[in-house]
Amino acid sequence: MKYLLALIFSTSLYAQTAKIGMIAKTVASNATPERLSSTNLLVRCAHIQAVSTNTGLAFAGTSVSNAVSGQGWTLARGSLSVPATDLSLCPVDLRGPKINLYDIFIGVAVNGEKVVAYYIE
Repeated sequence: MKYLLALIFSTSLYAQTAKIGMIAKTVASNATPERLSSTNLLVRCAHIQAVSTNTGLAFAGTSVSNAVSGQGWTLARGSLSVPATDLSLCPVDLRGPKINLYDIFIGVAVNGEKVVAYYIE
């Protein structure tokens, strides 16, 4: 989170207009990945983190299949994933195109595991 705040304050254009948000997501079944956001949520930057109390791994992907198989990004407990290339979760220029957190799927190895996403709108 400290990096997210540093990013906001280092960009004076967005220091006054940026909105910071958070999504806490619990995935009920390890067999069924779920969308990170239940509605369309366009953001400029996002960081997805598996919570430290998880007992297994969590996965993030742009489809149900790569969130299940781990072909997307693996989120170890307490780690911070910043896959800035394929998902463009934090582009260099925050004025660029936004990403939709509804298009991100979260899969887990153990039923009931959780992730947290911090974002800038």
